Amino acid sequence: MTALIDLFGIKGFIPHGYCLLWSPALLWLHAASDFLIFLAYFSIPAALVYFIKQRKEIPYPRLFFMFAGFIIACGIGHLLSALTIWIPLYWLEGWVKGFTAVISITTATMMFWVIPKALALPTLKQLQEELHQRQIIENQLRLFENLFEMTSDCMFMISPKQDFRFVFVNAATCQHFGEDREQLLKWRVPDWNPNFQSQNDLDALWLTIKAKKGIIFETFHRLRSGIEIPVQVSANYLSYQDEEYLVGYFQDITERKLAETNLRASVHYIHSLLEASLDPVITLTMAGKIVSVNKAMESITGKTADQEECQVSTPAVKAFDRRADRKQGIHIESQVRDRAVQEHGGDQPPHLPAHDHGIIFHQRIGDVNIK
Repeated sequence: MTALIDLFGIKGFIPHGYCLLWSPALLWLHAASDFLIFLAYFSIPAALVYFIKQRKEIPYPRLFFMFAGFIIACGIGHLLSALTIWIPLYWLEGWVKGFTAVISITTATMMFWVIPKALALPTLKQLQEELHQRQIIENQLRLFENLFEMTSDCMFMISPKQDFRFVFVNAATCQHFGEDREQLLKWRVPDWNPNFQSQNDLDALWLTIKAKKGIIFETFHRLRSGIEIPVQVSANYLSYQDEEYLVGYFQDITERKLAETNLRASVHYIHSLLEASLDPVITLTMAGKIVSVNKAMESITGKTADQEECQVSTPAVKAFDRRADRKQGIHIESQVRDRAVQEHGGDQPPHLPAHDHGIIFHQRIGDVNIK
């Protein structure tokens, strides 16, 4: 006991209870209050440490630990204050108060360093507003995603940085290739486009799209089944958050190509019929320029469409007939029947695929008189 007394330096001091005249009510008021404060000061740091452990992303965790140490030191001070009522541990109480002063000053200094940064953090209202705005944006993104999924056009996004792989495809694109989305996102352009097999081809395409911001072209796609089909592609350049993408859509034009082939065959058939006709026939543009003459007309005039540079009108056609009269040395009475050749009919001007055409039929109706 003597060694303990010497250790804590209580020799020569009297307990604090003497100052309280050992009044039971006053004594227990001080003792109970200090002890309850001690319990509270130890429970608060325990709650802070638990909170920090559970929320590891909390900002400035060291400040929380400093607060916990400061509160624990204060709690120990109150415990010693209660004990000094009976035991004069004034030296120990003084050392604890000194430690409390050091940690308090350190915590206060850290507070002045943290406060400007903490004030820069968004408030709860700002966070709620930001969260609300993000929800609106997410809802809009989901809306556009649903629109992309529902459209019948095949939409896609390709990343040149990721070796020209798909990074987005909609349902129509998956159906087009006959492949599920997970596998399709692993495909590179050479895996499905036979016209772009080398890196040079891909780089040239990418540079063209970047320079023009967007192009429309026709190419072929190789499906999962191995079949190659013609498509029309609209490819555009997109830069988003320092990333570059090739975005666009494409359409299967197999039916259109078949229709164009059939149309060319029909036009060829019509020209063959006109060429074989015994009636002289001139094909004109709507501006009056001769496009072609059939063999019957050439046999009368001795001229081809390439030799006729005039712009033909009704008087010009009659002049054409007169030139024919002089060449043959005969007189031919004829009537002219103008017919417009239309591709589809309707209100649009008459035309064939490449030109606006009219066909003038010359039919001989009189006798031939030798001049």
